[in-house]
Amino acid sequence: MAIGTGGIKPCVVALGGEQFVLPAQEKILKQFFSVFLFAVSIGNMVATVSTPVLRRDVTCFGDDTCYPLAFGVPGILMLVAVCKISIFLTFDLLAKVTLSLQFLFNPSASTRRCFCRRPKFI
Repeated sequence: MAIGTGGIKPCVVALGGEQFVLPAQEKILKQFFSVFLFAVSIGNMVATVSTPVLRRDVTCFGDDTCYPLAFGVPGILMLVAVCKISIFLTFDLLAKVTLSLQFLFNPSASTRRCFCRRPKFI
């Protein structure tokens, strides 16, 4: 877990920060980081509180504690998040290929109409 967490956190912050154009969106960039760090802290707090509660207060498989539930719920939520990101990246890649083909066959086509630009956080 430490390797996975150490590898993803710096990437998420960097990818989030590069979505903005400075200096025009400096205020929005500050708001993004405030909301992002708030959400990470809330998620950490909820996980810290809920995991021991699920382990201690639920019985499963004839045991007094339920480790599969305590660690299964976060695992399932991470799997859902990975699936959502994979779907988004697939559509983003398809949109870029479509734009490339559109530009190849019709160079005068406006590239501004394409929905495949990088998302901007508000």
